[in-house]
This record gives sequence, C-alpha cells and structure tokens, in this order.
Amino acid sequence: MKKSQFIIALMLGTSFATMARADDTSYANCVAAVGASNCVQIGTSGTYYALSGDAGNQTMTVYGTTESGSTAATVPEMAFFNSRYGKSTFPGGITSLKTSGNVNIGEGAFEKAKGLTSIDLTGVQTIGMSAFEGATGLTSVDLTGVQTIGEYAFRDATGLTSIDLTSVQTIGNGAFWGATGLTGHLDLSGVQTIGRSAFYEATGLTSVDLTGVQTIGGSAFLGAKGLTSIDLTGVQTIAGAVFRGDTGLTSIDLTGVQYIGSQAFASTDLSSVVIGGTPEIDEYAFDNLPSGAKLYCESLSVCQTIISTSERQVNNDWISLSECGDIVIQTFSKGDDGVYVLKDENGDPIAYYSSAANMMAGGTQEGCATQEFCAAVVLAANNPTPQPTKNADGSYTLYNADGTIKGYKGKRIYTIDEANAVAGKVNSVKIRYR
Repeated sequence: MKKSQFIIALMLGTSFATMARADDTSYANCVAAVGASNCVQIGTSGTYYALSGDAGNQTMTVYGTTESGSTAATVPEMAFFNSRYGKSTFPGGITSLKTSGNVNIGEGAFEKAKGLTSIDLTGVQTIGMSAFEGATGLTSVDLTGVQTIGEYAFRDATGLTSIDLTSVQTIGNGAFWGATGLTGHLDLSGVQTIGRSAFYEATGLTSVDLTGVQTIGGSAFLGAKGLTSIDLTGVQTIAGAVFRGDTGLTSIDLTGVQYIGSQAFASTDLSSVVIGGTPEIDEYAFDNLPSGAKLYCESLSVCQTIISTSERQVNNDWISLSECGDIVIQTFSKGDDGVYVLKDENGDPIAYYSSAANMMAGGTQEGCATQEFCAAVVLAANNPTPQPTKNADGSYTLYNADGTIKGYKGKRIYTIDEANAVAGKVNSVKIRYR
C-alpha cells in the first residue's frame, strides 16, 4: 500500500463528525470543560451542551464561542420544543440552565420547559421570541449582559418574582405578558424601547423607573393595577392604552413627553397630571378621570384639547368632560431658575413651586412664599451643602453649596481671610473672637 493510500485509509477510519468538530469552537469549549464524551450536540446546529449534577437536580450548560469578535453560537429555533404537539422536549430532571461563552437563544428554544427553575444567561446578548414562554417554574433569572429580549420571551412565566433588566436595551412585544409573580419595584432605566403589551397584567408591580426609555408600546402596562409610582423622565412616546386601568396611579409628570396615545391613562385614578410643552395627544387619552382631577399644563390649549376630545362615564352614561365641569385646569411655566409658576386664568402668578411633584401636591403650604425663595430651594436641592469635615486640630471646615470653603468653626469662627492670616498667608488681618 502506497503512503498516500494509507493516509486516505486512515482518514476514512476517522469519524467525519469528529473531523467537523475539530474547528467547532462550541464543541472545543465544551470538550475543554468536561471532555468529549460528555458533550451533546443540539440537533445539527454545531452548538453543544453538557449536564452536571445528580439525576434529580441537573444543570444544562450550553457552550458558545470564546474568541473575541467571533459570532455567537446559537441554541436553534424550537431546539427543545415540539411545535407539532405543542409540548416541551426538554430532557427530564434538568432544573437549571447556564451558558458559557457567547451564546444566543433562538425562537422557542425552551418554550414550555416547565421543569426549569433557574437560568443564568450571563454573556447572552439576544433571547429569541417565545424562548422561555410558558416556563412557569422559573423563579430565578440572571440576564446580566442581555441586550435584546424577543417577543413573548417570558410570557406566562408566572413563577418569576423579580428580574434584573439593567443591561437590556430592547424588550419585545408581550415579553413578560402575564408575569403576575413580578412584585415591587422594576428598574427599566437602561431600556430604550418597551414593546406592546410587554408587562400586560403584571399585577404585582408597584413602581417602575422608566427614566431613559424613549418609546413605550401600546398596552405595555395595561392591567398592572398595583402600580402606584412611575418615573417617565426622558420618555418621548407613550402609545395607546399603556397604563389604562392602572387604578393605583394617582399623579403623573409628563413633562418632556411628545406623544400620548389614545386611552394611555384612561380609567386610572389620576387626580393630578402635569403636561409640559405641547405634545400630540390622541383622543380619549385621559378618559374617565376621577371627579376633581387637576390638569397642570404649560399650554392652556393642550388642556382644552384633552377635555374637548375626552369623555367620562357617569351613571353608565358617557358625557363629554367639557360638559362635566369637574376637571380643574391649572396652567404653569417653568423658569430658567427651575421654579414652577402656577398661573390664574389671566396668566398672573398665584403660587410658586420647586418641582412638578411639589406642584402636584397642591395647597399653598406645599409651595414657596416668593419666587426668589423657591429658586433658593431649587438650588439647594440640586446642590446640597456638603457636610463639614473635621480637621486634625478639632476644628471644622464649612462649605458652600457649590463646594467652595465657607469658613472654619472650632473655638473660634474664622472667615477665609482670617484663616489665611492664622496660617501666615496674610500679614495684617484682625482676628475677631466670636
């Protein structure tokens, strides 16, 4: 046999699958971690996983690429879900899922994997549509580094009680629809876009930080009746019915919002609303507000438009808010000094407030006696005076609001010049005892 023939025969005796795996970084990563015999290919994807733990509490670790700049490995679409029979094919006994390296999760990959109780997706950037939909057993989710959550990714994941979404930029339509177990505060300050019905019926949420969010899709928080506090600073677009029926909301500051969709705040218990600028507001955006609600507007025409295009239900009969006469309009302006000036129907100042929240609280006892005093309150709030520092000799250094030194206090109180004189920097300054 010729040497070349021997080499060919040797190659034919080698598994083609093994040859293919040699350049597969997911496989190489897996082998390096647990050995070739423990690595299982997910379908024909070239992505591998391994199991660890005892038979009753196993962990599946999916291995991805590790090279900088390399394309992430992918758990393929419907990898562990049988769409024909509508059920999960996730291996029994596995309760936790982890990833190692760069991995993306395909659409429906773990749909209805009800045995999963925890997932650690650190390093994953994209979670596909319906990836964990119906995974009702999930109680713990680590999404550190995840940037995009696809549509319905965690729909009906009712076991989730808390989730960290601080690295996420995009939340798809219905991503947490029916996640009724989510409770307390939710920080969405890093998210840019929240899709339609993203947190529909998330009834356990009590407060949401939306600072930084630019667009909120229709019905995103519809039915989240437990919400009592939301921060919309930075939000530009609020689509239709986003907060409809969220009866826990009693006040809202919409300064900076440019568009408010139909029924966005309908059937809430809002008693005070601040609207800055001249945003586009669809009909019925504030339908069915409670009697005596106050609308604070920078533009009188904005408030008038809201009333003329809205209705309110009284005794099961719908009547125009303009006919109702129980919605109070208050106009305001915000000066360069940060002071909110509340005006009467003639545009004359009647009260001053240090913030929109202060203004919504209502009543002169919550305001400022003069605009100058209010400006000082605003300045102090934005530049709190630093605490005095204690020096080695037992004296204290006092500071102004801007951080400059105001003086020193000990047995004596010195001015700056007096302190410099004591230090020998000024030759002739009289030191006064106080």
